[in-house]
Amino acid sequence: MRSIHAARRRKGAPALRSRGSGDVAQFHQSGAFEDAERFEVVLQECTERGAHESFLGSTHIAAYVGSQVVGVCRVRNAAPFVKLERVAILPEYRKCGYGEQIVQEALNVAQNDPIYADLIVGVHAQSYLINWYTRFGFKPFGDEFSECGIKHKIMIIWPNFTAPLQYERLRINKPSIYGFPGQKTKSSHDIDHAKNIDKVRDFLYQMERPFVLPNLILQSRDITKYFTGNLLYIIFQQLTEKFFKDDYCLTESTTKLYNTLIDKLTCRINAHYSTVDDRWRYFYTCAKTIKMIHLYKNGNYKEALAACDDALMKGGDLDDQSLSRCAHDIQINLLPAAPKIDFSKLGSRRPVRALRGISSATVDECIEPSFDTFSRHVVHGTPVVIRRAVENMPATQKWSFEYLHHILSHRHVPIEYGSYTEDSFSQKVRTFHDFLVELVESGNKNSKVKAGYLAQHRLFDQVPVLENDVPTPDYCFCHPQNEAHVEKHIFLGKGGSASPMHHDPRDNFFCQIQGRKFFRLISPKFKENLYLFDDPMAKNSSQIDLEDPDLEEFPLFKNVIIEDVLLQPGDALFIPKGYFHYVASIDPSISVSMWFGSSKYDGSKNTLVVENSTTETPAEEMEVHKAKKKKRESYV
Repeated sequence: MRSIHAARRRKGAPALRSRGSGDVAQFHQSGAFEDAERFEVVLQECTERGAHESFLGSTHIAAYVGSQVVGVCRVRNAAPFVKLERVAILPEYRKCGYGEQIVQEALNVAQNDPIYADLIVGVHAQSYLINWYTRFGFKPFGDEFSECGIKHKIMIIWPNFTAPLQYERLRINKPSIYGFPGQKTKSSHDIDHAKNIDKVRDFLYQMERPFVLPNLILQSRDITKYFTGNLLYIIFQQLTEKFFKDDYCLTESTTKLYNTLIDKLTCRINAHYSTVDDRWRYFYTCAKTIKMIHLYKNGNYKEALAACDDALMKGGDLDDQSLSRCAHDIQINLLPAAPKIDFSKLGSRRPVRALRGISSATVDECIEPSFDTFSRHVVHGTPVVIRRAVENMPATQKWSFEYLHHILSHRHVPIEYGSYTEDSFSQKVRTFHDFLVELVESGNKNSKVKAGYLAQHRLFDQVPVLENDVPTPDYCFCHPQNEAHVEKHIFLGKGGSASPMHHDPRDNFFCQIQGRKFFRLISPKFKENLYLFDDPMAKNSSQIDLEDPDLEEFPLFKNVIIEDVLLQPGDALFIPKGYFHYVASIDPSISVSMWFGSSKYDGSKNTLVVENSTTETPAEEMEVHKAKKKKRESYV
C-alpha cells in the first residue's frame, strides 16, 4: 500500500499532527520522524546529529510502500521563505510518481499551514530538475551555483496578488531593523541570504498587482535612524505596532495616538520649506501613510487619495515612490471617471500691447542651437528663445486639458487665487476637477466664480508618471556649476492668468506645452528701477503693473529696457537666474519650467534638532541627503 505522511516537530517536542493525500495510512506520531531520520542518514549521507537537527521546527513528508520509507521531503521555515528541502526517492522507486506526490503534499503544507503563513515558497533545485519543478509552479531565479559539487538554481513560486494587503503582509516586507534570523551566517547562494532577500523583494515590488500600497515598515526605517529616543518617535513606534497587530486598522485608541502624532508633526513642518529639515517632512509622510492605508483597507478610496496627496504635498514621497504610485493607482483604477468638462468655453485674452515711452530690445531667437551656443547665453546671463525646442516632447504631443483631467481629476492640488503680491491673495487645496470646473464657470457671463491658477507646483514629485512626458533637455546640463537635480514645475490656467514681475533663484528653461504665453523681461541691472516689495515673501517681485505702469508713482521705471517675447506651443525660453520676468497666458495654457544650474544653498551648516538630542549634519552630507530626496515643499 502506498501512503504519504507529514509531521511537524518543534525543538524538543514530539510530532504534532499528521496530514495525508491519496491513500493515506494511519500515522503514528513517533514513527515517521525516526523513519525519515534513518532515510536521510542512509540515502543522503547526513550525520545522525545533522539529520536530527534538521527536523527541529520543520514539517517532514514521508512516502511509504507498506512499512518501508521510499521517499522524503522537508518543509522548513527559512524566513522570509518556506523552503522545500532534501527531496529524495529510493533509486528503485523513482519514476513511479512518488516524487510528484511528495512535492504536492509539501506544497499543500507550505501554502496552507498557518505556521508558514505569509512566507514565499522556494527550493534549491538541482539544475537538471529545473523543468520538473516548473510543473508545480516554480520559476528559476538568480544565477546557477554549486552546492556539494552539484549545480543548483534557486526556484520560487511567486505569489498571486488578488486582494488588498496580500503583498504588504508578506514576511519579506516585515524585517526587523536587524534583518531576518541567521541572515549573516548564510552562504551567499542561500535563498534566505540578505542579498537574495533584497533581490526577491525588489522583484516582487516590480510585479504587476491590482493593489499598490506603501511598505510602511521598510520605508519608515529612516525614522528609526534619525529619531530614536524622540518623544514623537516613541508615539510613532507604539502606533505602528498596534496598527499592524490590528491588521492595518486604526482603532479608537490608535486613532487618538495618530491624531496626537499628526498634530505635533504638522506644527513641526508648518513653516517655509527652506527652514524645515527634509527628515521632519519624511516623518510626516510616514505618519500620514498610516491613515491612508486604514482608509484604503476600508474601501474609502477618495479619502485615501486625499491622505496620499496631503502627504505628498506637505512631506513628499516615500523613497521608493510607493505613495505616489498608490495615489495614481487609486485615481486610474479605483475611482470612477469624473464628469466631463466642456473646455471649449475656455477663451483667450487680447495680446499684451507694447509699452509707449519705454525703451525695448529684442531677445535673441534660434532653432536647434548647438550646445556651445546655448552655453554662451548661460555663461553671459542673457535670455534666448528656442523655437520648436520641445515640439516633439511627449507632453507637447499629448497633453491637453482633457488629458490631464483624466489623469488628475480626483487629485488634490494647491490653487492660487489672485496675485501673491496682494493682500487678497489666497491659496486653497482643490481637486483638479473642481479647479477646472471653476476655470470654465468663471468665464460665464455674470459669473461670480473666481478663477484660480495652478502655479509653480511640483506636480512631477506628486505624480511621477507625468515626468516621463517631460524629459530634461540636454541644455539643462551645460551650467558650469550644475546640480544633478533639475526642479520642474507646472503652470496651468486660463487665458488671462498672470504672474507678477519677479526673478527666479536658478536658471530657468521654460517650456510652453499648450497655448500661447507672453513674457516681459528686464535685466537684473535695472533692479533698482523695479520697486521691489519689502515683504520677505515677495522681495523678489516688483510692485509695478507691467502692462500699465504708473510712471508717476514709479518714475525710475521709465529708464529700464524691456524685452518682450511671445511663446508658441513647442517653444522654449531660457531665463537666466535673477532675470526679471512678467508672464501672462494669452490662451488657456500649460507650461513647464525647469530650474537648473547653481543651487540656492549657501554652504552654511544645516542642523537637525531632535527634541531630546541635537544631530549636526555637515553640509556635504546634507547635499547627498537632498540628492536622494528631492526637496519637499509645504503648500498649505
